[in-house]
Amino acid sequence: MSHHSSLFDSYSIRRVRPPKNKIGTSAKHDSAISHVMGTATYVDDIAKPQGTLHLAVGKSSHAHARVLNMDLSAVRDADGVVDVLSFKDLPAQTDIGAVFDGEPLMVDDITEYVGQTLFVVVASSHRAAKKAATKAVVEYEPLPAVLSIDKALEQELFVRPSHFMKRGDAATALENAPIRIEGHIHMRGQEHFYLEGQVSYVVPCDDGGLEVYTSS
Repeated sequence: MSHHSSLFDSYSIRRVRPPKNKIGTSAKHDSAISHVMGTATYVDDIAKPQGTLHLAVGKSSHAHARVLNMDLSAVRDADGVVDVLSFKDLPAQTDIGAVFDGEPLMVDDITEYVGQTLFVVVASSHRAAKKAATKAVVEYEPLPAVLSIDKALEQELFVRPSHFMKRGDAATALENAPIRIEGHIHMRGQEHFYLEGQVSYVVPCDDGGLEVYTSS
């Protein structure tokens, strides 16, 4: 038996048991130390070559409204601006819903929340792009907005289709239960905000493709 084989055989039969973690004890995330110490390389930390273009978005100021007109002439004429893109300029798929449809990349006609993207400014610097985005003149027709959970339930306005997981006859079990507790609960939870800023950096490749660094 060769030296290489003996090493391989002894390694293959060795069993290493993972440490036992009791419920309720904390466990460190693999990248926790680098994140907390500030040594992790985020997308914003990547050195950008000269000539990199920067994007900023123009956002809706209404929770629910019809966009009657967008005058972007002052945005296009602003210092450092290379291009301005709106919904009509999108050549490919415009719905970016990860699971269900209904999440447009930009507003076409109706805004559905404050801060929804109306247009994108491409400029020579981030500061120039953000400054130019404020120069847009947008005309809205405000529409009724549902701003509470109770109103949304009354009108059956849901962000996503309802999903139910059932087992057995719950109605009968509750009806025959010797003790029942009843009440309402409101949870003001929201989607988790990541430590890293939401940003992407795209580099054109020699073969015509694109290399994308993203904090998705």
